[in-house]
Amino acid sequence: MSDCCHDHGQGHEQAHPIDPVCGMTVDPSPEAGKPTFEYQGETFYFCNPKCREKFAEDPERYLHPDSAEPEDVPEGAVWICPM
Repeated sequence: MSDCCHDHGQGHEQAHPIDPVCGMTVDPSPEAGKPTFEYQGETFYFCNPKCREKFAEDPERYLHPDSAEPEDVPEGAVWICPM
């Protein structure tokens, strides 16, 4: 999964990359200081170090979520955004 971050001569504004772990839009500018991870020649951007850490442990899980094994979740569990 990769978002294009440069203009292909079409005059559109730059798209910001999406954090592959949580789906948040990430500002890739050096001023933002967001964490990055290089994988198979591609740079991935993350909203925070925890998302980068999760991705680094198993990049394929986040790049191909349909093929990942589902996590066991206790009955009645409520998902809370880690941000």
